Amino acid sequence: MNDGDKKNNRQENREKKPINVSGQIKSENKYYLKVSSRFRIVAFVLLAAFILFTGFMLVRYGSYITYDNLAYLVRDADRKIGGDSGSITGINYSTHDGQSFVRFRDGVAVAGATDVTVYDSSGSEVLTDKAGYSSPVLVAGDKYLLAYDIGTKYYSVYNSLTRVLSREADHEILGADMSDTGAFILLTRSKTGKFDVEVYGEALKRVMTVHKDKYVIDAAISRDGKRVAVLSAVEGDLELGCELYVCRVGESDPLYSETFPSAAPLRLDYYSTGNLSVITDSRVVFYDGNMDELSSADLSGTAPSACDATDGALVVASAENALGNRNKIIVFDNGGKMILSDTVDTRVTFVAAPSSVSGGIAGYVKTDGSVMILPAAGEAKTVGCSNDVTKLIDMGNGVLAFTPSGASILTDKTDKK
Repeated sequence: MNDGDKKNNRQENREKKPINVSGQIKSENKYYLKVSSRFRIVAFVLLAAFILFTGFMLVRYGSYITYDNLAYLVRDADRKIGGDSGSITGINYSTHDGQSFVRFRDGVAVAGATDVTVYDSSGSEVLTDKAGYSSPVLVAGDKYLLAYDIGTKYYSVYNSLTRVLSREADHEILGADMSDTGAFILLTRSKTGKFDVEVYGEALKRVMTVHKDKYVIDAAISRDGKRVAVLSAVEGDLELGCELYVCRVGESDPLYSETFPSAAPLRLDYYSTGNLSVITDSRVVFYDGNMDELSSADLSGTAPSACDATDGALVVASAENALGNRNKIIVFDNGGKMILSDTVDTRVTFVAAPSSVSGGIAGYVKTDGSVMILPAAGEAKTVGCSNDVTKLIDMGNGVLAFTPSGASILTDKTDKK
């Protein structure tokens, strides 16, 4: 073996020799041991304090821990949750008498004699509540859904996840309206015949009551929850008249009050534009936010028989003859502009307003066994439908036709029957 080989072997032996580090690195650090022990003590103290706090709250305030209060805590939780995307083509539900249907957000809500059910934009059931209302009515805003049992004191407020609250009004509920902010009103009547409009703010607590000694026909709250309008019947010289009363929420003095001596009151509606529409038996009037008249349509010589409003439009049908087989159809957009005034030679069962007139649809007219789809310009199209359709709601991709047992979408491409 030469000197070079011996040198290489010695180098390999040095490389393979294990390195012993035992005793060179300390196995513990007194500083971190002291810090961890302090944090452990703090954790035990906090846990004990939490247990004592929970026990005290249960003993002291246990009577306030209710389903309604817990549900109220999550009243806005659904605003953070995105539902399944899609378009409703049909839904099924239990058959009940006196059902109520309303569009709620991107889906719909259905109320029967036992249940209140909410469906999302794909038609999937996302909420069912055993309300037990014998004559349920639904109204909805962008934030909440309000269900009340007409003729009783009972009502409930929902989001798309749960029932937020369930309460009793002071008197029997005759009507209600919901804003997009969560503020709402209840139109009630006492046993003495007096009418009250109970106004509830965004926190769902009552903020004021509007007392009326006249016979109130309708009441509405603006979409931003800041104004309340009341339409009442008054005695005229020879005919029935009406009074329009508008006030700001929280203020006792009226913002606007006017009496129309020869006009029977029918309906009020607010829009996100801030405009207000008023329907009487002789006129349809649009007001702006300052209560200046924007536009109007004369209904004299006709008999208003059906109307419907969404945030996008207002549709009014009035019969031009005693038989009711010739009807005038008037459509306004939410800016108060008249976009359609036409006559249809057919009986009108009811009408439906589009969610927006930007899609070219001015309105829907339910007749015997069919639905007329009225465009803003051009000829109307007729599609067949079941005779037991009781409600039409525009969904953007078509109109949802509701029967006592289910709903299906109708479009201008639906086959005629």
